[in-house]
Amino acid sequence: MENYESYFRLFKTSWGILIGFSGNIKEDIIDADVNLIKINHSLTLKLNIPEQNKYIHSNKTLIENGILWVYDNIPNKKNIIVEINQIDLNFCNFQLEGLFFGVANWLCNYYNINMPNYYSKYDKDLNKYVFWFDEDDKRSIKLLYPNDLA
Repeated sequence: MENYESYFRLFKTSWGILIGFSGNIKEDIIDADVNLIKINHSLTLKLNIPEQNKYIHSNKTLIENGILWVYDNIPNKKNIIVEINQIDLNFCNFQLEGLFFGVANWLCNYYNINMPNYYSKYDKDLNKYVFWFDEDDKRSIKLLYPNDLA
């Protein structure tokens, strides 16, 4: 199966976030690969990124949570293996949250579904993009910022 590729872009100033994901979705397949990361009862991640890429592997929770963020919108939920074969990023146009939104964008484009609501703006004082969700959307906040006590 050929890789599906999609890029997440966020440019509200001269600096932005640009991150690409490439991979496949396998449906209704049970895979005994020991490198699979079980996200929930029917959703698994296969991160085919070399272990030497410690930055990606140490932040894979953001990738897992980005998949979970859009999971409820995926049609015909079956046993799904999300197989990520390549992540294209340049630290000149990168922010950690890009892993979350990038994989979510990739899945939404793959299934031709809308991304859930989120908001962003560039904060000059913090020198980064800040993200927020609808006021009652506590789940999205916890998925994007799993280590915060909010």
